[in-house]
Amino acid sequence: MSKVLLWDFDGTLGYRQGGMWGASMLEALKEYDPTTNLKAPDFRDFLKSGFPWHHPEKSYTHIKSSEEWWEPILYKFFQGYVHYGIAEADAKKLAVNAKERFIDTSCWTVYDDTLVTLERLSDLGWRHAIVSNHIPELSKIVQTLGVMDYMNYFFNSALVGYEKPNPLIFKYVLRETGNPEIVWMIGDNFEADYRGAEAVGIQAILVRNIDTRAARNCRDINDVIKIIER
Repeated sequence: MSKVLLWDFDGTLGYRQGGMWGASMLEALKEYDPTTNLKAPDFRDFLKSGFPWHHPEKSYTHIKSSEEWWEPILYKFFQGYVHYGIAEADAKKLAVNAKERFIDTSCWTVYDDTLVTLERLSDLGWRHAIVSNHIPELSKIVQTLGVMDYMNYFFNSALVGYEKPNPLIFKYVLRETGNPEIVWMIGDNFEADYRGAEAVGIQAILVRNIDTRAARNCRDINDVIKIIER
């Protein structure tokens, strides 16, 4: 019997230490101006749009390179810096620096229960797949963290061209994994991971994010075993 677990990455298996997009912008800014009084939340308004997952109903299959994927994101960074008085020439450099800080693999880590749980589930006969809305460089991050050692498949929205909860990414994943007899989606985002998977008939478990709308919640991924091995 074929059985596959579909794993979200960010917020489920691992996370960026120190914060996400606003944090990487602030880190770059502090290198440029150590006296700045700005905080990561000050960039929040510039990060509410412009990312592919803000419009998951769209197709992004026309994007063919990492540079093309990052272009609108770098512009959002640029806008944020200029808004706070940074000269445009410097803002462009800061935007690139913020990107480099975000993709720096040393800034990412896994949760304490991630690798041990993946190994235990592998021993129980489960195959694993990452299904993540993420940056094109995600594969480097998960390889560095040792997560790819347990993965049989890897699906990154930046490469597939569809964002969760778009049904097309889930249907693509099912085809590529051979339409397994048993399949679960596990993630921390109710809309993208839980509701998106359930909408196409995939059972889902919400982890690290208790939400009463989800029929199945786990505070950590170790508890997933109790549900799928019943």
